[in-house]
Amino acid sequence: MASKWSARGQKLTEDLKTVTTANIENLAKAVIQEIIDAYPDSLNSRKNPLSEIRKAILAAFPDTERQLGDHQYFTDSGKGKLPRYQHLALKYLTFSKEDWDALGDDVRKTYFEPIPTTPTTLLTIKDMQIEQLELDSETQQIVSDAMNQAGYTLAEFIQQACKVYAKTITGKTKKYSDSDLSTVPTVELLDPTNKEYKTHPKKIEELTKRAIKAIFIHNNGNAKSQEERWFISGTSINALTGSRVQTVNEILTAEFKESIDSHNNAHRLTAYSNRGMKRDIKADIDLALLIPDGVNLIV
Repeated sequence: MASKWSARGQKLTEDLKTVTTANIENLAKAVIQEIIDAYPDSLNSRKNPLSEIRKAILAAFPDTERQLGDHQYFTDSGKGKLPRYQHLALKYLTFSKEDWDALGDDVRKTYFEPIPTTPTTLLTIKDMQIEQLELDSETQQIVSDAMNQAGYTLAEFIQQACKVYAKTITGKTKKYSDSDLSTVPTVELLDPTNKEYKTHPKKIEELTKRAIKAIFIHNNGNAKSQEERWFISGTSINALTGSRVQTVNEILTAEFKESIDSHNNAHRLTAYSNRGMKRDIKADIDLALLIPDGVNLIV
């Protein structure tokens, strides 16, 4: 069972994992005060608690040859003057000079002697087991079967899988960044089974632009009365294209707000204009027929 002070050291290490650099000193000095309060009349009795606290910190935050962060400081104190970087908490986990003077130099050297730490073994991908991937049982079996079929070790399989997937992602990004959907027929963009454009990042914007133009044409000439005109909004465009209302609204606000507001105002259309209407906007506006593609389309 861990002693009281060993447990207190563990608690301090946990606190140090999330504390800011500025508060490290306060945490360390609070522990020192706890030790002093526990043994107000005996300097010698304070030695073991301090030792256990420092060992806990060194176990959690070993000394390093180079500085790894703001929470470390350089020191070469102790026997042998070994230069190293230590956690800042160790700088403040000490008694006053008067206390150390009373205890003597031998005791002081013992407490500040660097404690040897076991180097951390760096694991590589070759050390991994398939269970460490935390796959569900079905996927794990599929991966295992694929490895056996291809004659790959787990390390080779992971490397190959990363390579293939990375090429797939970057390939799609390059394809989409260079593509212009203006020449793609509207009927193809509206087709939910068309895998080529189903997840294309520019699809919603392209369909939104075409839908706006189609409603312009309908309201300006095809509608025979005010009741047949459609207020342009994310909702009406969603009904025409199937695109998410939120995404459409973001596009309308960012790119087409001025022209849409002008059009709606010119026809005295508001968000209440089409409420209660039993007609389907698709019955009035055939998007693919009115706007067969996006070539030279100006909204």
